[in-house]
This record gives sequence, structure tokens and C-alpha cells, in this order.
Amino acid sequence: MSLAVIAAMAFFADVSAAMADDGLDDFVATYQCSLAGLIAKIHAHSQPEDQDRFVVLALPGPTAAYVQCAFEHKDRDGLCEASSGWWNNSWEKPHFTPAQLSALAQLGFSTNGSHGNFQRYMHFPSDGPDPYTLAGLMLSALYEGYGARKDMRIEVVAPFALRHGFLPHQRCVPIS
Repeated sequence: MSLAVIAAMAFFADVSAAMADDGLDDFVATYQCSLAGLIAKIHAHSQPEDQDRFVVLALPGPTAAYVQCAFEHKDRDGLCEASSGWWNNSWEKPHFTPAQLSALAQLGFSTNGSHGNFQRYMHFPSDGPDPYTLAGLMLSALYEGYGARKDMRIEVVAPFALRHGFLPHQRCVPIS
């Protein structure tokens, strides 16, 4: 093989690798700041009568692929759920591989969906959840459990932050 052919093969391999999904870290980095901002807005609305203090991230399509977190009014406790499909019709249920279930379990979610969604209860410090950490958890669960990728549109429902829309790409600004 000539040196030019080898160089061309290496160039096209680099281009196709750059076009491919860059992995979990890149996916989380693509959305973490915009989601953390929504979580911070929810945290700012902490009146006792507030019932709609939650955020849902969902992949569009017929399959129930979503992760949601709800906060109690003083932000000391929270419940995050990953869809198990328990609430859905058979054609809407996600079909999990063992690796997907293992990834959700490693993120702290129960993987027993026999009575509802996969759940993770959380206790937060007195100043509430860290929005960036919680955003990272939710995005990791969406990526690892449901195959979300950065080229997909991610639906958002968060009554105190973004009624309904799509999660914007917003990388965090590096601080040096």
C-alpha cells in the first residue's frame, strides 16, 4: 500500500469517527448546562403549595423512553424515575438489554419495574440538589438506558422552567 492510500484511509477514519457519537461524556456535556438551568429555576420555586416541581426528559417516538425527577417543596428529598414501561401499552414499552438495565442500576435506579417505574430516592443537603450533578444523572440515564444521542431531540416538560419544548444544546462555559 502506498503512503498516500494509508494517509487517505487514516483521514477518512478520523472523519467518520468525528461524525459518530462521541460517547456519554460528550452527550452529557452537550445538554448539562441547559438542564441544570431548568433545575435551578425549579429550585427557585419552592412554595409549599407548588405541586408541579418536576422535570421530565423524553425521547420522541412511540416508545416510553423518559427520565423524570420531582422535588418536595423544601428540596430536601427527591424522586427520580426512569420509565420501565409498566404504565404503557405493550407497543410503547421499552425493551431493555441487560447492559441497559445494568447501567440504570449503576446509576442508583431500582430495576424492578413490576409495580411501576424504576426509581431512585434521593436526599439533598439543606440548600437543595446540585443542579449540575442531577442533570448529569438524568442525562446519563437517558443515554445509557434508552439510547439517547446528541443528534436526537429531547423533549422537556418542566412547569416552573419550560412548560414544554426541547432541551437546547448548551455546553458549559469552561472556567480557567
